[in-house]
Amino acid sequence: MTIKDAARLVVKKIKTPKSTAKINPVCDADKKLFDGVEYCIQASHDEHHMLWERWHYRADTTRSYVKNWEQVSLGHWLTIGSVDNRPICVSVQYAILNGHKVMFYEGTSQLVDYKMIEDWLERYFDRCNHHCNAANFHHCMEAVGCYDEARKKKANG
Repeated sequence: MTIKDAARLVVKKIKTPKSTAKINPVCDADKKLFDGVEYCIQASHDEHHMLWERWHYRADTTRSYVKNWEQVSLGHWLTIGSVDNRPICVSVQYAILNGHKVMFYEGTSQLVDYKMIEDWLERYFDRCNHHCNAANFHHCMEAVGCYDEARKKKANG
């Protein structure tokens, strides 16, 4: 018997359990919070705070920035699904940036299934075609019109 044949026998004897990944339904209160979200940003709590500080709190007024950054909720934790009886949890925070509702989210459970999070976003934020991470937050700023005022200032001299 060759090594390959022995390996094939071992692989045949090992049975891996099928994953029981499933997405949980969302309650009506959460659906109301989801309503109107124009942009989804994957960011940790620290990244969210740093974005707020850089783009709003300590913004250089000669550059583009968010004049009105309104925190909609302090955030909450959703168990969006499970994999093999282990919860997949996402922390969610909402803000209104210059009149545009955005959602910051982060996988926070011990086990994070990024594909499940993508599927969850597609299911519940199907009208929100804009997504980025904290490093690409400037794309969100462009999408919600934060660069428009800076361009006007520059054009008017």
